[in-house]
Amino acid sequence: MRRAAPVRAARLAARSKAPFPAPLLRSPRRAATVVSAKAHQDPQIPRKTAIQPKKISPSGLDCTQLDPDAVRSIQRLDARGYPAYLVGGCVRDLLLDREPKDFDIATEARPQQVKRAFPRNCRIIGRRFKLAHLHF
Repeated sequence: MRRAAPVRAARLAARSKAPFPAPLLRSPRRAATVVSAKAHQDPQIPRKTAIQPKKISPSGLDCTQLDPDAVRSIQRLDARGYPAYLVGGCVRDLLLDREPKDFDIATEARPQQVKRAFPRNCRIIGRRFKLAHLHF
């Protein structure tokens, strides 16, 4: 172990003398401004380059692909005063007319509150960030 100490010290000394990367001179917001300024000058670049959000009514979705357990879970949480929403990949899949593999639900309820709402089929998972996992 003692033989490695001089080598390690030399490596640390060499590393501390190495030049650091130059700081970022432009913020992302400023870079976007420069790009949009070029777009206004060059007629070949279309002016509207940003993706616009598309509004879709819930009636446009195929509700037969919704899992009845997921719908009942949302209704139960909502009845207890915790608004709940489908989020994540299941929403993407529904919008693309694919069959969702699982259903993620976001709510204002804490994991322990979800556990009280679903005592038999809920378990708390995660060490650092607790999640309530419902299984049916």
